[in-house]
Amino acid sequence: MGDSYHALACDMETMAVAEACRQGKVRFMAVRVISDAVDDQMPPEVEGFFGQKTVAAKLGAATGALFKRPAVVKDLWHLRDEAGKAPSGWLNS
Repeated sequence: MGDSYHALACDMETMAVAEACRQGKVRFMAVRVISDAVDDQMPPEVEGFFGQKTVAAKLGAATGALFKRPAVVKDLWHLRDEAGKAPSGWLNS
């Protein structure tokens, strides 16, 4: 989609929260931080993990990824560190 629309960024999470607040007539404001470039690629093993719906499926995907490529631990640790850098929370007014 980034190429199709010449987008520099995309927010995929805030809309659901904004819609819930609109329906509940709750004031809402979001401030987002861009942590990934439009052309950043997640390792396939990590994508497979996040695509799972159940805890058992996530554990299976993680175990399979570790056996296939043990360095996937480093990728997951990097994602955790990057997520920790981004500020999060609500701004109530």
